[in-house]
Amino acid sequence: MTLGERQIERWARQIILPEVGGRGQVRLLEATAAVVGAGGAARFAADLLTRAGIRVQDGGEADVTLDFSGDDARANARGRRARDARRPFIAVSARADVADVTTLVGRPCVDCVPLAAAAREPEAPLALAVGALAAGEVLRVILMPAGVGRAQTLDLRTGSLASRTLAGPGCAACGATSS
Repeated sequence: MTLGERQIERWARQIILPEVGGRGQVRLLEATAAVVGAGGAARFAADLLTRAGIRVQDGGEADVTLDFSGDDARANARGRRARDARRPFIAVSARADVADVTTLVGRPCVDCVPLAAAAREPEAPLALAVGALAAGEVLRVILMPAGVGRAQTLDLRTGSLASRTLAGPGCAACGATSS
């Protein structure tokens, strides 16, 4: 795909960013993201992703799955499907003024890292912050694919964002080596 004049004009602010550039914008325009969940955080993330040029869908197979559902069983099932398709899976959970965004790519997988379901839909401003953080993770895995995931915790009580890399040998599903 080559960007046309109208696309360059439309996406100029992103294209001039060294992290994006013309090639990155093409990747964004070719990417799809499944955003699962109906709350404010999911809607805000979907809006941000659409504004970046990513095609957003409510579910199904996509380049990246972003799960705000808060349903442990369904989120884990989606995570397994993403793992088996070798696609990134991002799960979001929130409780009170704290939210977790877990990005799983490669190893470890959803079977290695327990996902905590949302206790409830976060309220503003946490919903907006969580939606933005989750959308940023989608952009990150599309623009800068990584072999390992990461877990981020946003705490509005303290105003802190903690991030840690998720690396390890994995389980039988994601860590098996060929002989």
